Amino acid sequence: MESHGSLVVEQLTPVRQRASFEELAGVASGKPVSVGVVNAGVFKDDASANAFAALVRKTLTLKHAGMARTLAIEANGPLRWAVLWERFEGPTVAQVVAEKGPLTPEEAVSVAISLAQTVSYAHANSVIHGDINPEWVTLLTGTTSVEARLGGFGLGQLATPANGRKRTVADDIAGLGEVLHLMLTGAPAQGRIGALPDTALHLGSVLSRSLGLDLSDRYRTVDEFSAALGEANRTRVSRGHVVAASAKRTSIALRTLGPWELQELLGEGAMGQVFLAKHSLLGRQAAIKVLRPEQYQREDLIQRFFQEARSVNQINHEHIVEISDFGQELGPDGKPTAVYFVMELLQGETLTQRIAKGPFTIERTVHVITQLASALAAAHRLGVVHRDVKTDNVFLINRQRDTEYVKVLDFGVAKLTQLTPDAPTVSTMDGAIIGTPTSMSPEQASGGAVDARADVYAVGVLLYLLLSGKLPIDADNFGKLIALLLTKPPEPLPEVTPKGERIPPALAAVVMKCLEKDPAKRPQSMDALVHSLTNASETTELVLPQKRSRTGLFVGVGAVVVAGIVGAVVLLQPKPVVVKDPVVVVTPPSVPDAAVAEVPDAGAVAVAEPIDAGVEEEPEDAGVQVAAVAVPDAGVAVVKVQKPKPFSTALLEQPFALASPRFNKCVQSNKALLPAGQRSIALRFVFEKSGVSSDSTVLDAAIAGELRACLVRVMKSIRIAPHTGPVKATVYRMPLTP
Repeated sequence: MESHGSLVVEQLTPVRQRASFEELAGVASGKPVSVGVVNAGVFKDDASANAFAALVRKTLTLKHAGMARTLAIEANGPLRWAVLWERFEGPTVAQVVAEKGPLTPEEAVSVAISLAQTVSYAHANSVIHGDINPEWVTLLTGTTSVEARLGGFGLGQLATPANGRKRTVADDIAGLGEVLHLMLTGAPAQGRIGALPDTALHLGSVLSRSLGLDLSDRYRTVDEFSAALGEANRTRVSRGHVVAASAKRTSIALRTLGPWELQELLGEGAMGQVFLAKHSLLGRQAAIKVLRPEQYQREDLIQRFFQEARSVNQINHEHIVEISDFGQELGPDGKPTAVYFVMELLQGETLTQRIAKGPFTIERTVHVITQLASALAAAHRLGVVHRDVKTDNVFLINRQRDTEYVKVLDFGVAKLTQLTPDAPTVSTMDGAIIGTPTSMSPEQASGGAVDARADVYAVGVLLYLLLSGKLPIDADNFGKLIALLLTKPPEPLPEVTPKGERIPPALAAVVMKCLEKDPAKRPQSMDALVHSLTNASETTELVLPQKRSRTGLFVGVGAVVVAGIVGAVVLLQPKPVVVKDPVVVVTPPSVPDAAVAEVPDAGAVAVAEPIDAGVEEEPEDAGVQVAAVAVPDAGVAVVKVQKPKPFSTALLEQPFALASPRFNKCVQSNKALLPAGQRSIALRFVFEKSGVSSDSTVLDAAIAGELRACLVRVMKSIRIAPHTGPVKATVYRMPLTP
């Protein structure tokens, strides 16, 4: 039994001899612990020994779910220390790989991201691990997945590099890359990326950068590593060929390609890197996209890369990045040493970056997405489907006094659906999944046939994201995401955006139609989507003064007295009403609920369930010209005669108030068809200049059967006064009460 600080360790048993210390297993306070006793001769003097102790003491305050906590440190003889930390009953990554072979990419990524989160926490508290390796990672079987625990905080500082330099964040990132490499391949990296399994090729770029020999070229932070790993895991090319890639990812960096001098790395994607370049003779700048070196052994990827250049040149659209040249350089063995194309240099930021600055308004959303959809429509007309529409591929620049002028990037996974001159199709493997799953259509995610409607789905994802602040379908791993994408319908859009704007039902309906799992139910072309977006964005939502109905679910407007409104109907109350302006008084004959009484030069009046009312006759000298037809118990409708005026919601208030009881009757008669929890029903109208509705639609898909039919009948019976325009769609959100 030994005492370490305030802890007494019992049942000490040697476990292994490490390079700088011996590890022993024991029990303290009934819990398993490990003790690391530093070997003699590790520290040359008191200064180095005390510096090590100070580093370990910093780790004593760290507490994280993914960490094996450091519990104590105490002297164990001259220039020697004993460190105590938590021990977990489970195999290390090294043991699992040795016994069972590599992990699946999903398991490996899950473990790597978990480790990265733990290391990020340590870095935020100014603690560098210094020796992340598979021996320090213990795997535990959780209730739903494999969980990882990282030990060695403090003791990792004993693994000082040969040149004596201090351990840095770059070392921890390389350590995470080493652990990921072993989990994927079953072997240490040893300066090169080994043969990745077909299902893990999409992770090659992350391994390359995290294991780069040039420390300055690695990810700057662990969070960058984690984000890149998560993004790479969402983007994959299945059924590829095994490649052995150089660990030095930037072997092509800052070199000359033909007349172009590469000056600076601007960004990177799954297939290539983008550099700022300068023409050696002309002096002009451009952006050059260079295929990743690890892809050079795959002819299909090189051809797909060139296909992007051909596709973009064929489209030639103002909202698609311009490409001016492409080519490749060959080595002495005839194999490519560089594959690239030259494109216009854009100054701006991606939609991803712009979203990070704050939520979009509805107006900005429609503006950006309409430009994107117009560009894709042009591509589709030439048979080119983008297949990877996402926020990273929508670039916003300042042009034509528009700070959100769209340029569509990265047609690198585009597919030609029809033959065009000099642009041969590049076959993709049957069943291959190509693109980014969070914006993939279900048919794309399942490896099925893909056409322009897949891009329509992806645009719907971006619309949903900008309007709600979240993705319609998301998950923490690739497999779960695909399963949800294929089976789970997206949640309806919220009624308001993150900025508090009410989302017009017409716009919400367009978004949800784009996200239909069946391509046949989506807008059938990008042009159709642009048209729908334009109409939806021009839709006015009608808000009427309301009071609770006494008898039904519908909250009606009731009888409203409105004077001085074109085409308004005044229901006369029992109290006498004195009319001072010239009017035409019409008492229509008995008609069905849906009937309309026409008044010459006065517009049309919708009549619904008239209310009994008396009327005081006007004096003969009042200057009132009237025409009257007796109607039993119908009351009198008074209409002011005026010339048509521009369209406004004021024209709608009284006709909709009159229709209120009939809408209520529809709901009352069909309560069983009303979905549970339904609080309102969105009704869409387009009133022509004549006052007749040319489009009467119930927007809520859940409203069906006789309830929908009844509502539509009432909608079609509504007339407003003639107006001079503009002809706009109007949505009335009919409220319901529990």
